[in-house]
Amino acid sequence: LREITNAGTFVNAENCTYVGLVGGAIPNASKGFMLRWGKIPLNNRQLVIVEELSGLSLEAISNLSEVRSSGFARLDKGGLSSETYARTRLIFLSNVRGRNRTLASYISGVKAIQDLIGQGEDISRFDLICTLTDREVSADVINAPRSDKSFDILEADAFKLLVRFIWSLKPEQVEITKEAYLECLTQTKRIAKIYHPSIPLFKAGSGRLKIARIACAIACFQFNWNGKKIMVEPSHMLAATTLLQELYDKPSCGYRHYSEQMYHRETIDNEAALDAEVKACLTGGKH
Repeated sequence: LREITNAGTFVNAENCTYVGLVGGAIPNASKGFMLRWGKIPLNNRQLVIVEELSGLSLEAISNLSEVRSSGFARLDKGGLSSETYARTRLIFLSNVRGRNRTLASYISGVKAIQDLIGQGEDISRFDLICTLTDREVSADVINAPRSDKSFDILEADAFKLLVRFIWSLKPEQVEITKEAYLECLTQTKRIAKIYHPSIPLFKAGSGRLKIARIACAIACFQFNWNGKKIMVEPSHMLAATTLLQELYDKPSCGYRHYSEQMYHRETIDNEAALDAEVKACLTGGKH
């Protein structure tokens, strides 16, 4: 993606720190400090791909949350205080955290996401989370011979132009119709009832924003342009929710199965029997 778009940079988190990603105050020759911004703010409005996210500590990942959500990098250290834009598109790639472990070793892949990212609020800030096991894509597909028609340079150039056009859009050039807005709210309430918030890949409070962002991306990718604006319609909201559910329901993620288990734990199957047991414990068997 970085080569096709010809924008952004690639970072290996195993050889990088929070200072390298966001910035920090570093000592200079005069025994003072100088401010140095990291990869994310330096690539404002571009793309940063972070490989091996597991190389960062849970604390460092948590510290990245403000930058990811606000679009600003702020530093207040060593007597220096500053902020700058960090509206950077971020892609994180990683194996699971911990040696000699694989995603397939987890009963629910969503637990691996929790171990990797840590805090629930940090997990919920990801627009899309996609899991993948070794056997999910067959060796025949990976090692299939490339035909002469499998790669079209004209298609690659068209994709590059489309991406640059999308990245140049101003907020007022993207319009969500009223029908799409209402559909977004409807789908948010529907999905929030399916997935349990204990590992918040999807939250009722902020899910509408996640669906809306993905829907806008789909509308842009389809070039739903009326001559002045990209129009986001109800069909784009439905496509966004379909994509989310397909990713969540994959066996390697297991978010739906995990949620069903959690909701079952919170459900009283036989309220009368429970009431009788509680009364027996409190009264010593005498009602």
